Amino acid sequence: PSVKVRVIVADASDGKIIFNKYPFDFSGTPSIELPPGRLRFYVIANEPARLTNWLNMAFDESLLAGMTIESDDLPDNESTNGIESFTNLPAIGIIEAEMRARPGNAAVGEVQTEPGGEWQPVLNVGLDRVAANMSFYIRKCTPTADDSITIRNVEVLHVPQYSGLIPAMNTGTESET
Repeated sequence: PSVKVRVIVADASDGKIIFNKYPFDFSGTPSIELPPGRLRFYVIANEPARLTNWLNMAFDESLLAGMTIESDDLPDNESTNGIESFTNLPAIGIIEAEMRARPGNAAVGEVQTEPGGEWQPVLNVGLDRVAANMSFYIRKCTPTADDSITIRNVEVLHVPQYSGLIPAMNTGTESET
């Protein structure tokens, strides 16, 4: 299947979006011109059609916080039993990095993801599926000698009723599946 990808880049100091492209064209030699500095990169694969216009108009990171993926947004033909791959399910990757021209060679750019870390010529952004959750049912067994907590049940839930597009930023109320 064809995977459509959106790339959003925001200035980490003020949250203003400086690049937003969907679908990002990987043919030929893709090029993005960005200023040096601390930037936050968002990569969204298989975004739900319902969010496309909203994402197209986003000019600030704060507008991304309330976006949610509902179970109706997920492809009808995808497996939800954990056996088949989830090739068309939405996925998001977020990473913050410092970008600069390489000292002594301004024609070469490099990035640093951790302050004080190594400067690299490539920025890798891993994507997490937003439509996969794991629930741990935690129970307190009383009394126990060491005051331990017991996990009694673990369930993998692949199609939640609600999932934040950008989980760390989401401020909405989550519904249980």
